[in-house]
Amino acid sequence: MTAEIAVLNKFGVALAADSAVTIGVRKIYNSANKLFTLSKHHPVGIMVYGNAEFMGIPWETVIKVYRDRLADQDFPTLKEYAEHFIDFIEYNTDYKELLSKHEQDLSNLYFFEMSIRDIKDEIFDKLSQRIQYSDEEIDQPDVEMYLASITESLIEEELDRLSKQDYINNFNDQDYADLKDIYVLKLESIIAEIFEDIHLTQDVIKKLVDVCIFRLLKDFSDNQSGIVIAGFGQSEIFPSLYSYIIDGKVNNKLKYKQNQVATIGEDSFGAAILPFAQSEMVHTFIGGIDPEIEMFSNAYIHDLLKNLPKKYLDAIFNALSLTDSELYNDILDQMKEISNNLFEGYINIVREYKKENNIDPVIAIAANLHKNELAEMAEALVNLTSFKRRVSSSLETVGGPVDVAVITKGDGFIWIRRKHYFNAELNHHFFQKYMRGDKNEQIIKE
Repeated sequence: MTAEIAVLNKFGVALAADSAVTIGVRKIYNSANKLFTLSKHHPVGIMVYGNAEFMGIPWETVIKVYRDRLADQDFPTLKEYAEHFIDFIEYNTDYKELLSKHEQDLSNLYFFEMSIRDIKDEIFDKLSQRIQYSDEEIDQPDVEMYLASITESLIEEELDRLSKQDYINNFNDQDYADLKDIYVLKLESIIAEIFEDIHLTQDVIKKLVDVCIFRLLKDFSDNQSGIVIAGFGQSEIFPSLYSYIIDGKVNNKLKYKQNQVATIGEDSFGAAILPFAQSEMVHTFIGGIDPEIEMFSNAYIHDLLKNLPKKYLDAIFNALSLTDSELYNDILDQMKEISNNLFEGYINIVREYKKENNIDPVIAIAANLHKNELAEMAEALVNLTSFKRRVSSSLETVGGPVDVAVITKGDGFIWIRRKHYFNAELNHHFFQKYMRGDKNEQIIKE
């Protein structure tokens, strides 16, 4: 995991990223590079989070290869930079690794196996709940009957959900047909291996195959990457930001979607603060309340108000010895409506309070921060997340040196803080090579 921040206003955009990377289950290194220039010649930067590789290639390598290919080419808008980068990783034919069908195959089979195991785990969870809350003793034939029923209904429900869900980006029914032809036998083999202790009918197996392929084309995996592209197009006075979720390639097509867009200008907000990956501390800072506490409070109050009408009405009818069921139901319906209105009113009041007393003031201050203050704010928010991880019992998945950059229209991409894996004093040739012919980028040494 990681923590990354983008702070935008009319002066420019500040980007900050930590250096933590998790290897395996519990091994964490604080040496990862997640913030880069997308162009050496123009004011555009990029951050990456999530999976550190694309098609088995480190994102750092992909970005630097693209940067060399881009050279001094520019685009009128930042959106065109973002689309050009997306096109590069989807269609470029100069690097066979970006087109690797072997890597696609490995990734797809892993996705299928994880999906099938997740479904099996969910089946046994539901079975355990049914047994746990059953009032009668359940023998083995009943368990097998329940298991068959749960398996069939769960797979049917998942297939129904996916059938109604849109394909990701440019996938379609033809991709579904292609993948089914390629993987149906392998999927049946994986299903037989994972469900060796559960008898599945041919109809259920067929539906489970469909579920796996639909998931691949309609859901993102936990192994996805995020990229954030920010800065200025050649014709743009104010900065903007585009972020994407990228999940490898499927059927030779890039599996991705646009995630967030932020633009600064006359017709938009004067500032934007956008967290990526681990974002709870930033939301707490901006909104004034921890998102998990807010969700818990909302759920508790919702359940409380939902159950109160019946409890009150039962108490009143018992106290007055009333037995009119029609009257009871009429009053209960009215009380439920009042309860729902109270909850909606509570949510709206809290939302407005947060907006007026926390969110709007923070955004108003951010809108007037100068370049150095933008950098300080972005770095502070990453450090806040890192510190929270340090003093909690969870793994320190955010930490290490924080790389910080500011991008402005006039000065271009400016490093404020930048770690190197080498001693800068011993490697002047690196900077000479990097800066050769470059006009927009500067490196600030501290």
